[in-house]
Amino acid sequence: MFGKQGGDDMTKCQDSNPFISVIMPVYNREPYLTEAVESIINQTYTNFEIILVDDASTDGSGERIRQYERKDQRVRAVFLPHQGLPRTLNAVIPLVRGPFIAFMDSDDIALPERLHVQIEWMKENQIDLCGAQVETFGSEADLLDIKDGITRLPICHEGIVRELLFQVPLWRSALMFKSRVGRENTFDETMACTDCEWPYRAVQKCVTGNVPQVLLKARRHGQNVTTINYSRHRIDATKSHFRYFYSLYPRTPLPDYIALCRVIDQVAVTSLWELERAGQWLVELAGYPDAELRQRMARRWQAACERSVSLGNGVQCIYHRFQEQLENLGKELI
Repeated sequence: MFGKQGGDDMTKCQDSNPFISVIMPVYNREPYLTEAVESIINQTYTNFEIILVDDASTDGSGERIRQYERKDQRVRAVFLPHQGLPRTLNAVIPLVRGPFIAFMDSDDIALPERLHVQIEWMKENQIDLCGAQVETFGSEADLLDIKDGITRLPICHEGIVRELLFQVPLWRSALMFKSRVGRENTFDETMACTDCEWPYRAVQKCVTGNVPQVLLKARRHGQNVTTINYSRHRIDATKSHFRYFYSLYPRTPLPDYIALCRVIDQVAVTSLWELERAGQWLVELAGYPDAELRQRMARRWQAACERSVSLGNGVQCIYHRFQEQLENLGKELI
């Protein structure tokens, strides 16, 4: 998988070509761009290039990019007509010189050890695509119901595969992956955002993981792509989620899928039968030796039952039955 990259190979690469190509797409991010770029320039790991891709910004972002290219030889500037994030990334990935790619958003902040920790973690765990834990800040300026604080994401591949049914556990701005993964898995340019569809494909073709420590501070400011394209994002994400679910469970009757979607969408189920089926799904998805994964499913089960109390006394009985199964499952998998 990872082979024998690292050690002498990394040193040799540092003398000639960058080992990591950091891609930072930019569109009207002048207020945040300096902080984002400096957080990469000042990494403890130094064998990288930064490709700053301007998507036809109308503020001062373009000139700021040119300044960085002039003063740091590791910076490469690319200027494109405005075409949106998926198409921009597809245009730039073929230009990378390193065997590894790291994504970085132009309004986020990478912790100083991000690149070093990720490349070593990928080597040690023999994975193709690596994320990290993320700390969100600035959410009071965002229209979405996102809270400031640390987002804890699954560490192992199987946990990521299962958690992807509920949320996208691979934060794009924190991703590092083998360059061939980017070349072989282009972004769907019909989608509004890269998170709508690409992660669902990636986890089925790559071994994935998330570093267990926080390596990225993600800024929310009301103009994030997922915020301004929220309605389109929801439609695209729903379609992609449906295809992903049925690629994992192809013979599932549609009412069963809907029962799980009630839990995913955090709405009340419409019948005791749906609640039963939701409980069965959560027990099945928790059936993996990952304590945090089981805890996530148990919390979701409790919340689903609390939202459905209007269905009567049967809710309490069903809750305890599946709660007991979740607890016993944890004992069996120890």
